[in-house]
Amino acid sequence: MTIAGVPIDGAKIEGTWQPDFLWVGKAWRIQVQCEAPLEILLDAKSYVVPGGSHVLYSHHDHTNTGRFGREEFWGYPKQIVVRSLPAKPEPSNAADSRENRS
Repeated sequence: MTIAGVPIDGAKIEGTWQPDFLWVGKAWRIQVQCEAPLEILLDAKSYVVPGGSHVLYSHHDHTNTGRFGREEFWGYPKQIVVRSLPAKPEPSNAADSRENRS
């Protein structure tokens, strides 16, 4: 299983596959350990994995990809891309900035 976009700082990503039910298809899993959220593209469908330790998987009768995106991904992805999400700016406190001007 080839995953484009790795290595990523602060993340460990491993993908494996094996023959699925009666060797008709491929069962796969992607293990992710990351400090910050990551985006995983499975054939250009976007899935966001929050910081922490997670597993995405799919086999002949179950997938958990719907937990990380709008739709479930069935089958074996032809292309897998992982990328960092832009950091959200920290909220500024207007009261603190007014105090610093005095």
